[in-house]
Amino acid sequence: MRLDKPTHLTLEATMRRKAAFLAGISATLACALAQVQMTPYLEQEPNDSLSAPQVIDASVNRARGFVVWDAMLLPVGERDCYRFQVAQAGTYSIRVDTNLDTTLRLYDASGALIAENDNDGNSDTRLNRLASGVTVNLEAGTYIAEVAYYFNLGRARYALRVFPGTVAPDQDPTEPNDTPERSIYLGRLSGGEIITQEYRFLSYGGGDIDV
Repeated sequence: MRLDKPTHLTLEATMRRKAAFLAGISATLACALAQVQMTPYLEQEPNDSLSAPQVIDASVNRARGFVVWDAMLLPVGERDCYRFQVAQAGTYSIRVDTNLDTTLRLYDASGALIAENDNDGNSDTRLNRLASGVTVNLEAGTYIAEVAYYFNLGRARYALRVFPGTVAPDQDPTEPNDTPERSIYLGRLSGGEIITQEYRFLSYGGGDIDV
């Protein structure tokens, strides 16, 4: 004689299995994001042509990206180029952080244009829809990212980030600084500063707060 389990017990067991499965996926994604390291660089001039770009020596892969700090389009009409290596095929995001109107182009090693963007490309800068960025599937190889001002009409300070996937890792050298007790002292400001040269903050992708 077979005794069937009550329906509500079967549903509860199914829900528990689904919850455990989703929790496992969330933990896996969290670990993946936590493992992404962003190698920092400062802009090095001259880097204003595809034939003479700034070379990023740390290759990009599924666990590592890079960020170029304190970059500037100056004088008017300048463009900045960065050559980097992708070590593993996959999906990568390239984003320009700025409060001005930039353009972004991505070329392969031969100089062929792969992707480009003017507006609405950087989902991390919601207050500025003019910031540029692309998300593309790349094979292992050499690429060049070019940052310029829209129609070469202006000057801009910016940061360039290249990282695996679509969710930006939140990582900066001042962490942990997410509570008043852990706040970072910036020194005496004279007025007009956006941020000091000594401190560079990232607050992307995870609801992070920098204090």
